[in-house]
Amino acid sequence: VAASFAFRYEDGELCSQTQQPRKTNIYWTCAENGPTAYMDRVQEVSTCDYHITIESALACVPENTRNANCQYRVTTQSGDTKNLNLAPLREINPLRFDGINGYRVYYSPCQNGLNCYQQSGQRKVMSVLDNTVTGTCERYIATWEEGNHKPIYSAANGGTYTFVYYNGEPCDGGAYGSEERITYICDSSIQTAKTINVTSLAPCRIDYFVASSLACDSSYDNNGKLIV
Repeated sequence: VAASFAFRYEDGELCSQTQQPRKTNIYWTCAENGPTAYMDRVQEVSTCDYHITIESALACVPENTRNANCQYRVTTQSGDTKNLNLAPLREINPLRFDGINGYRVYYSPCQNGLNCYQQSGQRKVMSVLDNTVTGTCERYIATWEEGNHKPIYSAANGGTYTFVYYNGEPCDGGAYGSEERITYICDSSIQTAKTINVTSLAPCRIDYFVASSLACDSSYDNNGKLIV
């Protein structure tokens, strides 16, 4: 069962350019039939700040903890439990972001609700990059896998939930593996969801930011039940 786990280290050797300790994010992703650990990608996303992706069967979530209904319980580093219920988003229209040069990113939360005929044929996917000038789908970015990707919680910016997907179409003929990170940010004024921004920090990587009341602690009772 696919999953992702993130570890952040900020105590590396002093960087001569920044005069700060080197920093590293290590992402463990599920590879059900893969080796114990395989280093899939290493990137320097900014000066002396590195991202390492490791595929491993040890990162796979057991069957009984699947979140096919798009309802998650996340344990924080401090041991607290956070709730994220995105099931209501299955009823909304796909989210979208209009970029530059006619490019548009679509995202259908919690389901494969989008077509990318030129790249995936009749198979629907969760997120795509469209070229509105040519009227074609450039590539599919991520695929919904029945809730198998568990969100990573961060206390920064009031608390955020990030899903990391590596199951989209590679870029440049396979030269770069596909990566999409979808981050939900608390905004109690937005009942369902609203796109805030989309960025690309590395080749073949898309970061999609969504504001939603569903990402707010105040939207759940003491038993984790959605009350909005």
